Amino acid sequence: MTKASTTRKAPASRHGLASISNAAAAQAAAAESSTVVPLNVTVKAAPANADEVLRYAALGIETQSGTLDSISLQGGSPTRSMASAIAAFNALEGTALTERQGWALLQALNMARAANTARSGDFSSQHYMNAAAFAALGHEAADPSR
Repeated sequence: MTKASTTRKAPASRHGLASISNAAAAQAAAAESSTVVPLNVTVKAAPANADEVLRYAALGIETQSGTLDSISLQGGSPTRSMASAIAAFNALEGTALTERQGWALLQALNMARAANTARSGDFSSQHYMNAAAFAALGHEAADPSR
């Protein structure tokens, strides 16, 4: 995952901030015109509602699955490489994590990032879109019929 390109400073009047630096204002203006959805897919604007967050999360999974197949070690997409990553981690650390737990860890990481940015007065839809994508991938990993 990459750093969210939708991070922007809240309006000064809303949070009582005296001013926003020129660099932060330029970043906020750029963020208004485009955003990167999960797994580096660029779209015109940040999602406006929950439905769009989920659509962008699905778009990110779908696009990543189709574009990076050739570089995956197992011939599949890096979005489906969690099982290999967990197997390597378990071998290195002597743990017994599952693929589903790996996706849950990434989901929790993104929700922690969302909380941290919210506490600082910033907002990034990227963290929410990533968490939604990881929840879907976790569902896929947990499905016994897969």
